Amino acid sequence: MEGAPDQAGLKVEADAKAEEAEIHFAILGDLISPECYLQELELIERLDAGIERAFDRLAKYQARRKSGSLPGSDRRNQRWGRVRQ
Repeated sequence: MEGAPDQAGLKVEADAKAEEAEIHFAILGDLISPECYLQELELIERLDAGIERAFDRLAKYQARRKSGSLPGSDRRNQRWGRVRQ
């Protein structure tokens, strides 16, 4: 039952993207080809996905770092606790 709203949301988002693409085609006219525009959209989507993956990896790394589950984190934490004289 929970999957249905997600699918509806994805359909609405896909429809909005399609409508946005049609608007861009109408504005740009003959300046670029539809194939070129689609390639640009695909590139933007791949970049967004890469940014999302990198952000998720960073969040996971920070969570592991805070919990102390990284290898060598005990030594690092002890070193930070020392005061140089």
